[in-house]
Amino acid sequence: MTLKEQMTADLDIFVNPDEFAVTAVFSRSVESIEVLFDLEPDDNAEMLMPVIRCKKSDAPGIEYGDTFTIAGKVYGVMNFYDESDLLTVVTNEVM
Repeated sequence: MTLKEQMTADLDIFVNPDEFAVTAVFSRSVESIEVLFDLEPDDNAEMLMPVIRCKKSDAPGIEYGDTFTIAGKVYGVMNFYDESDLLTVVTNEVM
């Protein structure tokens, strides 16, 4: 089983704030959600990009330009990948 498959299978554990998750506010939701947030290399391994992973059901209707606010910083959606119940979102910090 790959790491992504394991994350999907154990998604409730990974998005638990007592384990790995942080709290975020998704621009299309009035409630805060729990997400995994990390810096990961871009496709060319030239720079680190802020990446958010969350339950697909926590970010319904996600589109380019939506935002997530984490620890007072706003991150805009640049791209996203739907992987079963797991949503991977590549973002950039909005100034």
